[in-house]
Amino acid sequence: PENSIHLSAFPNPFSTQINIRFKATITGHARVELFDVRGRKINSVFEGNMTAGEQHEKELDSSMLPDGVYILQFVNGKYSARLMLIGTQ
Repeated sequence: PENSIHLSAFPNPFSTQINIRFKATITGHARVELFDVRGRKINSVFEGNMTAGEQHEKELDSSMLPDGVYILQFVNGKYSARLMLIGTQ
């Protein structure tokens, strides 16, 4: 869709590092956060303004995260995207 956002993360499952890519097609405030399966925020990957068409890439050190299921969430205005990630050390 025209007003959609894009979120990807690799590798999945991850061990020591997660590569995160996100892109918005609308201009506005955005944030990317990592949560554990219970909904507790583990890390704030990005927070700031994004311009339509702008893409970001971030590397997240995940070496200290225990094995488990995580949710990566990207919110941009009224739009959001989520990914389930599996951590394995």
